[in-house]
Amino acid sequence: FDPEDNVNLTCNASNAAFAHPPENAVDNDDQTWWQSKKGVDTVQFELNLTQTFELVFLFFEFGHSYRPRGIAIEKSVDYGVTFKPVEYIVLDSSTDCDALFNVSPVANFFGLTDPGTVLCRAFSGSSDKTSGDFLSVRILRDPVNLPRPGQSPLDPALLRFMQANCLRVTMKGFQSIANSLNADFFTIAELKVNGRCVCNGHSSNCIIGSNGNYMCDCQNNTCGTSCEMCCPLFNQQPYRAAITSPFECEECECHGQA
Repeated sequence: FDPEDNVNLTCNASNAAFAHPPENAVDNDDQTWWQSKKGVDTVQFELNLTQTFELVFLFFEFGHSYRPRGIAIEKSVDYGVTFKPVEYIVLDSSTDCDALFNVSPVANFFGLTDPGTVLCRAFSGSSDKTSGDFLSVRILRDPVNLPRPGQSPLDPALLRFMQANCLRVTMKGFQSIANSLNADFFTIAELKVNGRCVCNGHSSNCIIGSNGNYMCDCQNNTCGTSCEMCCPLFNQQPYRAAITSPFECEECECHGQA
């Protein structure tokens, strides 16, 4: 029981009234939350996005617990078989980047040229909240609003870095909070992921397809879920993505033979 917020923190997975399963973190209800097992200082959970998107923004709202010493956000393009890091956020970047994740601190994009740069930076704001604590991760901007490299001109490596169909979040390390009832477990009330469809430069809009999944509203006579091919009878020239330069599929000169 947390006397500060008048919230019962009992966690019992076998009792629905006191269960706080992972799906509570993605139910669009910040009055429910996922809660980790008490005393376990490294936990992971994965979020299957069901199809590939280009990540733009991630938002965490912590529940009735202190933020961890560090969070690692990783992404997969093979539905969880392999993962690559997106960003690390820690309490003290001068020590925790190395101690928790064996990486060097990189606070922002100033002077950098690699679109796949992985930041390891410090949380912003107070670290002693047990409710109403938030974390925002912008893929295309760093905490001081500098743009990620590779946006102008657009680098295909940036789009590859943004692509994901599964996310893994690792929460690691308890804060040292004296006489606290909720310093030895983690909670997330809401995790929101904002992204866009992978359209190969041939669309900027997503629509719902007949199978219920998102697909691109393809332009330039292209077809496919991701505008990855020329439409039938528009194959006069070989298909090409329009990421770095414009391209439009041309109608076939079939002379009445198609």
